[in-house]
Amino acid sequence: MNNHDPKSLSENSGGATKAPEVPVARPFLSFPFPFMRRRLWIVVFGFVFLGSIFLWATRARWGVMFGEDEKPLSDHWKRANRAFAEHEYELARSYWTYCVEASPFHAESHYLMARACRLTGDPDIWLYHLRVAEFLGWPAEAINLERRLGEAQSKNIWMVEDGLKDDVLEAPDDKKQLIVEALINGYLENDRPKDAYRLAYAWTMDSPDDWLPWLYLGRARQLAISWPEAIDDYEKVLKLKPNQALAQFWLAQTLFSDTQFERALQHFQHYLHGNPDSVTALVGLAECQFSLGQVDAARATLSEALRKDENNAGVLFARARVEQAESPERALPWLRKASAAAPNEPTILHNLVLVLRIMRQEKEADEYDRRLKQQQMKTNRLRELEMEIIKDANNVDLRYQIATLNLEAGNEDEAAHWFQTVLWIDPDHGPTLRALANYWQKSGNSRRMRYYAGRAEGRLPGMPMP
Repeated sequence: MNNHDPKSLSENSGGATKAPEVPVARPFLSFPFPFMRRRLWIVVFGFVFLGSIFLWATRARWGVMFGEDEKPLSDHWKRANRAFAEHEYELARSYWTYCVEASPFHAESHYLMARACRLTGDPDIWLYHLRVAEFLGWPAEAINLERRLGEAQSKNIWMVEDGLKDDVLEAPDDKKQLIVEALINGYLENDRPKDAYRLAYAWTMDSPDDWLPWLYLGRARQLAISWPEAIDDYEKVLKLKPNQALAQFWLAQTLFSDTQFERALQHFQHYLHGNPDSVTALVGLAECQFSLGQVDAARATLSEALRKDENNAGVLFARARVEQAESPERALPWLRKASAAAPNEPTILHNLVLVLRIMRQEKEADEYDRRLKQQQMKTNRLRELEMEIIKDANNVDLRYQIATLNLEAGNEDEAAHWFQTVLWIDPDHGPTLRALANYWQKSGNSRRMRYYAGRAEGRLPGMPMP
């Protein structure tokens, strides 16, 4: 019998055995009851409907730009570029924030956002967006330039200064301005106002109707203690760009330094109208009021500043001076608080000694007087050196002395900055390396102590501070 013969199967056992049934495949998503099929389609339709709503609601977030939402994105992009061209960097940043959120995978948005963050003083967010732009494929040449501009604008200008000076000679106008601005910021950050002045002055010659170079020129002159010229520059800014906040603030400070208290008061008030939380501006306003004999107004202004920052040494000392003019007893508690906030500040120590002598608390006065004399020698020498560094910005010895005096005075951040500037000019400067080794040994950081000791002895190659 042929087992594969259908006839043999029917004849077996007298035809009693039937051929086996071939199973039929059930259609996809088939259900025994019709109502179950309907329920599934309702669920599927619901998911599709809800998913469509979610996609529409989050289209700006994920960059799915269609319909009427294309216009706001385009408008924000245009406004951001317009604001940046007008040097309104905070405003440009706010518009680019929208663009980045709307198109998170758009490399140029991240790149331009990084640039705005650098120019608004936000290095951490700058680096984040720059790395994202690089990851998304923005040109390496542009990324490299932006990195060097960030270095120039920081305290590390010596690393990139020469290269950027070469680049600026061949750069197109838009990039040339970015390079010049970063160099000026770097010079100002590294106590080189004369170098900042040279670039800013050349910029004003090229763009006399642009307010930004005049602002930088004024700042360079203000830091170089050329107050009348700085005042003229800031007033030029305000003619070209009325209500420019930084020009108002720096002009107010310069007018106060030049003993033009009435005018300074007006500009501090104008600045505070748009920046009411600025404690520094409130102190400046109070000092103007006090200098003009408006004691009650000065007291009220300082009370407002203390509500914003109750442990600010500058505010506490200003309040002590206001009270000291009327009653030493009322000034003493404020001076004690100011001294607790800034233990080595000579002006606070000096006023404490005066008040305690008047109140015949000689023992305590002698203790503060001893601390004062120690600090005064260092402070006077620091002021002399800072005046000298304005004239000779690349003098390594001057920078080393300033760093050492700041370290002795307990100004560790300031000392670290000055030591770093020495090492960028001369990476193998032995006294600086030994001073840093001693400093870290006293601080209990053996790893850094060994590093700088090794550098000082020539056992380790020159490299930046770890």
